Amino acid sequence: MMSKKSALLLTFSDPIGDPRPKRAFELLNQMGFVVDIASFAMLGKLNANREFIILQSSGARLISIIRKGVIAFLLIISRLFPFTLFRDNIINFWFRLRPVSRVMREFTYDVILVEDLFFLPVIMQGKKSSKVIFDAREYYPRQREDSLVFRIVEKPIRIYLCKKYLKQCDLFLTVSWGLAHEYFREFGVSGHVIRSTPSEVVCRINETPMNKIRMVHHGVANRNRKLENMIHLVKLLDLRFSLDLYLQGDQVYISELEGLITQSSRVAIKKPVPFNDIIPMLRNYDLGLFYVEPTTFNLAHCLPNKLFEFIQARLMVAIGPSPEMSRIVREFDCGVISDRFELVAMAESLNKLDANRIREFKNNSDKAARQLNWGEEGKILQRLIQVTLN
Repeated sequence: MMSKKSALLLTFSDPIGDPRPKRAFELLNQMGFVVDIASFAMLGKLNANREFIILQSSGARLISIIRKGVIAFLLIISRLFPFTLFRDNIINFWFRLRPVSRVMREFTYDVILVEDLFFLPVIMQGKKSSKVIFDAREYYPRQREDSLVFRIVEKPIRIYLCKKYLKQCDLFLTVSWGLAHEYFREFGVSGHVIRSTPSEVVCRINETPMNKIRMVHHGVANRNRKLENMIHLVKLLDLRFSLDLYLQGDQVYISELEGLITQSSRVAIKKPVPFNDIIPMLRNYDLGLFYVEPTTFNLAHCLPNKLFEFIQARLMVAIGPSPEMSRIVREFDCGVISDRFELVAMAESLNKLDANRIREFKNNSDKAARQLNWGEEGKILQRLIQVTLN
């Protein structure tokens, strides 16, 4: 009897609640791989063959700051030396990758699926005969480009990693066409776009009340997304509109946002729901809202999970003129796109809506949901993996 093929999935997250690694794990299982996972500690069970824990930074804040400062200094001076092994080992120390080094010494895999850039040095050093698939979920050299510290310390290291390792990958994936184009332009590597679509849900289209339009947004509270813009937007909308925000992440920022809505009865900030409850939660609403200004390259070219979750929940969508999302919304005619990045323009698009038009958009989301789901997108990834192995 032939032994099953083996795979290793690596991610700086808990794959239980991180949609893209979780779907990758499930796909590899469906393809018959025996799958090991190296990740942060999981809050549930994915039934992996083996689980290897990558420790997150912990301890006193002062110690953490000192540690990061020392590593930043080492990374800066590493740019003065031609010895790339020194630089790579600093990265392994920074991200606590000793458990991964041990895994690479002890085991051999047919496929290694890497979900974060900083794994690449340790993986390439120890991959043996493995095929390496890198899933670039961001354009890493510009991930936090609004930070001066990032531009000074991290950006040069990320550029170094991209130049050295991307072409060594056997398969390169990313999440949007804009990111794929930039990776090719800067580093000469061709990427396959695998969109972050959810599993297909069979459900009916909810009716929209004549005098009530329930808007929703969910996701991570990052300051560079300027989520306060969506709160200010509600003030420009007529009284039919309300907005609920399900936010996780930066609690200080979330508290600031809560301070903005104290005098508004039409905006509420709610606790995030578990991953498997996102689409059932969304089905309580009519319109999925994601107005995000292109303050960074990655935000300008984002094609987020939430867009496809809105569609799978059979909501209409409302967005600014973000090129990647606009391509989807126009193709399926499932929502409105403001003609410019101004709140007044977004408000004009929304205030024109009536129940009949919203119903039309919801019907189109229903049609789109049958194509924009992981069952369809996963077939593309499965073919790519099979071709890479052959």
